[in-house]
Amino acid sequence: MRINSKRIVVIAAAVVVSSVFFWTFAQARKHSSKKPALKVVPMQSQVSVQNGETIVTMSSQAEKLAGIATAPLKQASARAQITAPAMVLSVQSLAKLREGYIAAEAQLAKARAKEDVSRKEYARLKSLYEHNQNVSQKTLQSAQGTLRSDEADVQAAQQELALEGPLARQNWGSVVEQWVKNGDSMLERTLEQQELLVEVTLPPAQTSARPLTLQLEMPGGNRVSGSFVSPFPRVDPRIQGIGLLYRTPAHPGIEPGTNLIAHYSVGPRVAGVVVPSSAVVWWHGKAWAYAVSAPGHFTRRAVPTDTPAHGGWLVTRGFAPGDWVVTRGAEQLLAVESSSGPQSPAGEEGNVD
Repeated sequence: MRINSKRIVVIAAAVVVSSVFFWTFAQARKHSSKKPALKVVPMQSQVSVQNGETIVTMSSQAEKLAGIATAPLKQASARAQITAPAMVLSVQSLAKLREGYIAAEAQLAKARAKEDVSRKEYARLKSLYEHNQNVSQKTLQSAQGTLRSDEADVQAAQQELALEGPLARQNWGSVVEQWVKNGDSMLERTLEQQELLVEVTLPPAQTSARPLTLQLEMPGGNRVSGSFVSPFPRVDPRIQGIGLLYRTPAHPGIEPGTNLIAHYSVGPRVAGVVVPSSAVVWWHGKAWAYAVSAPGHFTRRAVPTDTPAHGGWLVTRGFAPGDWVVTRGAEQLLAVESSSGPQSPAGEEGNVD
């Protein structure tokens, strides 16, 4: 009897525990069913091609999710930009040219001083000889020979000095020739590496251009200004064109032999709009921007990059003042195109122009 009583107690306890467990589970499930479900906002967009232009259409929700921001284009003007190869020159030969010119000047000064002494001695002896003051004809003739020899030395020194100038001109141009001749302060700054001399080779189509100032792009993208010195008589055999010589203040990391890129403006100013660099996306080596053709409609258009401007590129076709363009989120629009199937950018490769 005792054993049966114990079994009854255990079974009753198990029933109670099971009832509590199932009641608790039911309540938890009941409360959890009342919690709001997580909302998933779909990226609602589509891509189409109209009149040869790719248009991405987005809902307002999709625009917010993509972080799209737009801004109007403003009218601007600029001159066409040209790039040309440039190289920092070694000035060791300039130091040698200056040393040679100084030596030639010193030689000429010595020859003239010696000639002056000989001329005065000859004049003195000639006067004595003419007044019968015990000077032999042989002594006078010897003095005359010394004078003529010294005169020849002066002429030789003059010719040697005269050759130093053309040598500098043939290698560096007429302006640097004057630096060498006069010991100009600019020459001193150059030899002390406070200033650098840069050869810029203009393309054949720009042979008449001589920009007084230009921008020199250093390795890494930083730019420094360059000032025109003179035409440069030497031409890089690897590049066909016209050489110009520029000077620029010394900068860390620029050494003789460093290759640079020169940027300069040519021609009259042209009117257009500046498409900011924040609006440009690159695809297949070309620049593109998305114009707002209608609310929620974004048309991809080519951006010519032949005329850089402050903060972007000056564009004279395809965009007009007042046009709105996407300045943030253009990469998202291009990604939408890429995932749109047959009408993706890859399908337009032959019609990007």
